[in-house]
Amino acid sequence: MYLLHNTPVTGNPGNGEETTYFYSSIHLSCNSAHGKGTNGANNPDPDAVAAGIYDEFRDRCVKKFGSANCMMYWGQSAPNCHNISQFLDLEDASCGEWASFYNDMLRVHGLSSGSVVIVYQDYINNRGVLNPATKLALQSNVNVFFGNEASKVSFPMLGGQVQSSIFVKNWAFNTNELFYLDRDSDDPFQVTVPYAQGMTHSIHGAEVSGVSAQGTGNLNPPSIFTNHAIVAYHDSGGQTVYYDPSYGTPAAGSYSSPIAWESASMAGYGTVITYKKIPNQEEYEIMWVYELEDNNGSTLQTSFHE
Repeated sequence: MYLLHNTPVTGNPGNGEETTYFYSSIHLSCNSAHGKGTNGANNPDPDAVAAGIYDEFRDRCVKKFGSANCMMYWGQSAPNCHNISQFLDLEDASCGEWASFYNDMLRVHGLSSGSVVIVYQDYINNRGVLNPATKLALQSNVNVFFGNEASKVSFPMLGGQVQSSIFVKNWAFNTNELFYLDRDSDDPFQVTVPYAQGMTHSIHGAEVSGVSAQGTGNLNPPSIFTNHAIVAYHDSGGQTVYYDPSYGTPAAGSYSSPIAWESASMAGYGTVITYKKIPNQEEYEIMWVYELEDNNGSTLQTSFHE
């Protein structure tokens, strides 16, 4: 028998399948929130329930009922996962399912004030594409850096615009370089670009161990995305706080603002271009890092869409 904080929220089905509550959602949320549903005056405290449920995520070892495995973030099966039933079946998911899973656990207890938030680098207020000025900067940087090879560079497109990327910590970026190899692929340590007769530029990788994510030994998960899903919780005092279930962060409490989440999570912003080097047709994924988070620590560089 499980004791809930309030009547479960149903209806408004979405990615989290909110009309169907899975046994693991009930079991994990009740165990985590046990004894945390009241304040000092013994009055119901929904915020304590929300924080208590999130404690299940902080050690990055969330196990569905009956399993000995810590469910993974971006393991082998994550790209095929689109809802909570698949997530629980595969024990593996991307950020959208992890965020929906925590939000479902809130709804099990009647807490409807949480919502899944999609975070973009939003250069044009159009969810994840470069604005005209930034696109011109990209083209100019490519022309200068790649020189005679610039025509062999292509850009990722979204709705006729160049798609932007976010780079999740950690990376060894610096202020003197704009182009880096995507070392998550099969690229070598360094690529030489013949940009003019007898002259070359070199591009090297900048990947270092990232922020640990959900799953046993998941110390360096993928760190290049077009967006990321977290959860905004609107507390009983009228404030909005943020949780990142995919990474189990923060380690205590919650992020008090979008800037607090961004500063703790992001390394840089830009896009990922493709360079096809002649004559052997080698193809490389190249990161164009236009902005560094460290240079804008007090200014929000991403946009949050609930």
